[in-house]
Amino acid sequence: MVMDAGGRILVSDADREAVVAQLHAATVEGRLTLDEFGERTSRAYASRTRADLTAALDGLPWSYLPTLAPPYAGPPAPRPSTSLPLASMIVGIVSASVGAAMFLSGPMGITAIVLGILGLRALRRGKAGSRGMAIAGIITGSLGIVATAGMILLIVVASSG
Repeated sequence: MVMDAGGRILVSDADREAVVAQLHAATVEGRLTLDEFGERTSRAYASRTRADLTAALDGLPWSYLPTLAPPYAGPPAPRPSTSLPLASMIVGIVSASVGAAMFLSGPMGITAIVLGILGLRALRRGKAGSRGMAIAGIITGSLGIVATAGMILLIVVASSG
């Protein structure tokens, strides 16, 4: 069902068929004549709005009112999102690849791990984002720390020898 410009609910074919089934039941019970059934059925099939459709059931007991589909409420509200996983992954990749040469891998790796953990916590609280990016940031941040430790160890071994 869709809202029209006047704010009235537009009905579906399934809604029309439900009303025609109720009209048929009322005719079988003797509440409507065949002429009334034909007239009301035509009116039901020509209905565009819920008000038009229920008018085809005028004069019948409430038990004949079908349960029509609820009005369309629109798309669900978007979940709040977080960019922490993406930031974690970017900082982690830079830390693992370029940072070792500039001795920045350690601090960048720590930053990537912290951002990744914060990103995972935000995802657990229901914010939208990528769990995979957060984990990639933690892993590449750890590699950046290992790269810095390797560079420091290499320098220490080279200077002592």
